[in-house]
Amino acid sequence: MNSSSLQEILYFMVPLGLIFYFLILRPQKKQKTEKILTMKNLKVGDKVIIYSGLHGVVSKVPEDDDSFSMEISDKVVVIVEKEAIFKNISQLDRVAKEQAKIEAEKKAKKNK
Repeated sequence: MNSSSLQEILYFMVPLGLIFYFLILRPQKKQKTEKILTMKNLKVGDKVIIYSGLHGVVSKVPEDDDSFSMEISDKVVVIVEKEAIFKNISQLDRVAKEQAKIEAEKKAKKNK
């Protein structure tokens, strides 16, 4: 293999590797980090949706356990693994309110 063919291979492989990183690996890492934060920030009273489609309210979160109790109806409580959380609606609402507050502060500073 001569030097020019090695360069041609590198010219092809380096951009391909970068594309792979930015389109596949980086988004996966971000999604995994968000999932871990969602599991760690789970609080009693949070409204959640699990992957099976059940909606409920967190009623108990043991700190040393990988599961939590979720009330899906009056007096109907199920134990669910934290990994099964699809969305924490309450957390999304908190983030949306915080973003709205930041935007309002920016507009107030801009109008001064």
